[in-house]
Amino acid sequence: MQNTIPLYCVITYSIFAIPVQIFLNRKPKKFNLVYLVFYILCSFVAIFIIFTGLFNVSSIDLLKMERYYQFSFSSALIFWFWDSIFLQRKSDNFGNSFSNLS
Repeated sequence: MQNTIPLYCVITYSIFAIPVQIFLNRKPKKFNLVYLVFYILCSFVAIFIIFTGLFNVSSIDLLKMERYYQFSFSSALIFWFWDSIFLQRKSDNFGNSFSNLS
């Protein structure tokens, strides 16, 4: 299972986090708690799919696992923080460059 963690991170990021970040960056707001809730909900779904699909864990057993909740909340916080600090700063600068053209 240790060797599949990087695979889990790449799959989760590319399938779930990138579309969520694109959707939320249409109207960027840094450290918005609504965005954090959205990331948490998406993280629960993504990690549920990954664990039941890749690791063949039954859904009842997964919901009893403390690690499921740890992964869900920590990945949501990481993506929310990453989005608020790095990605939205780039979109702010990008928008300012277009307003300077007119």
